[in-house]
Amino acid sequence: MFTYKRILTGWLFLTRIGFGLSLVLSFVALSLIVLPLIALPLAAQTSITFRNPSLEGTPKSGTPPSRWAICGNLSTPDTQPGFYGVTTTPADGSSFVSMVCRWDGTYEAISQQVNLQAGVSYCFELQLAFSSAVVDGESPHRPACMRIWSGTGDGNAQSCQRKELLWTSPVIDHTEWKRYQVSFTCKQSQPLIIFETYYTEPKPYLGRVLLDHIESVGSADLLPSDTLFCLDDSLLLSPRLLADQSMESWEWKDQNGQVLSDQSAVWISQPGTYYLTTSDGCIRFQDSIRIGTKECFDQFYIPNVITPNGDGVNDTFTFRGVSRNQWQLWIINRWGEPVYQSANYQQDWSAQGLPAGMYYYRLEKRGFPALTGYLQVLY
Repeated sequence: MFTYKRILTGWLFLTRIGFGLSLVLSFVALSLIVLPLIALPLAAQTSITFRNPSLEGTPKSGTPPSRWAICGNLSTPDTQPGFYGVTTTPADGSSFVSMVCRWDGTYEAISQQVNLQAGVSYCFELQLAFSSAVVDGESPHRPACMRIWSGTGDGNAQSCQRKELLWTSPVIDHTEWKRYQVSFTCKQSQPLIIFETYYTEPKPYLGRVLLDHIESVGSADLLPSDTLFCLDDSLLLSPRLLADQSMESWEWKDQNGQVLSDQSAVWISQPGTYYLTTSDGCIRFQDSIRIGTKECFDQFYIPNVITPNGDGVNDTFTFRGVSRNQWQLWIINRWGEPVYQSANYQQDWSAQGLPAGMYYYRLEKRGFPALTGYLQVLY
């Protein structure tokens, strides 16, 4: 993740004894309580790399999607849609998982090994929905909630043990998919993360939650299609806005990994591949674009003055808008005498050793008509 928040701490130093000492002791005791409470929400958040975060798999009853393990007893999650009356369209991809809780106190869960670390703050998003569908004369399913635990185990139902409750959703009573942001700080290091459907009332009942699209880092359609810009020109790269997303950070890099900007848009003047990473404070979105150059004859520009004084501005005879290779150049002075010739001009003539005054040029390139004109040299 790219969002880092600084924690401001201060210490009060009193030099007086007596009443002053008691204030110091009181302040230190209070700091031990208050400072951790301040630090936790402001800690940098870390991404979790989930395997098969979109919960893709062949729809099948009693089987979780690939890369996910059952973490419960007596009841198994289902890869949907198409079973037990669930016909909801996936939020992402072609499948999702449904989990239920039951009257007998059993509830379904899936897990994955991600190695959560103590003291680390994690953040990701997931999408949840509800389906009350019934089959075979069952009572309608009721809304439930999603709980997330850390735990231990090797990926099978028998060894899965819950250790620390990390997050609980509100009641999931909407049939359309809705995005939820999950954020927590682990108190203990555990290898497993567990997603389970659970009751929202003290007495067990038949409930269901649908889960799809768990995302920490994802691709997004931020940038336009690969494009071209005119030689010697520059191009402003600006991303599309993501719906319902407010971005907190931006990072542009070139194909060599060089950071170019931390703003939402960047000017580029060289062809290549450019990479954008942006974050809403939780999820990092990434996209890239390839930029090439083209000859723009309507922007072909040949200067008529150069000032070879070493200031880096107009020091050489440089034209713009078309490829600079394979041009032949001749320059003569006002008396018709040749003073420079190049069979493959490299944009580097600076009138070195020649006096100020008027000169004339001729440019030729295969496929182009000959270009002629005058050029004034000023020192």
